[in-house]
Amino acid sequence: MRTAVCIGYKLCAQEETYQRFCVCPPSAAKALYRQALAQITLKEDEEAEKVILEALSLAKDDKAIAAELESIRQRKKAQRDKEKAAYKKMFE
Repeated sequence: MRTAVCIGYKLCAQEETYQRFCVCPPSAAKALYRQALAQITLKEDEEAEKVILEALSLAKDDKAIAAELESIRQRKKAQRDKEKAAYKKMFE
């Protein structure tokens, strides 16, 4: 199973290949963390946040997982702020 996760992570640039190979056991926090990193590479922040939250529920004291969750949330907030600014310019 570990090999499948590594293959899925390395081939994450090709979305179909990533979906086919990245199969994680539900109790493996490290595998879920790697899956979330692959989804971040694919710019799928919504899905990555769901997976990272699941990984965090399995490993509550893991600092790397918590830091990645914070990074995702900051990126989402920056994107939201950017969209707000763009829409604000449209209606002025």
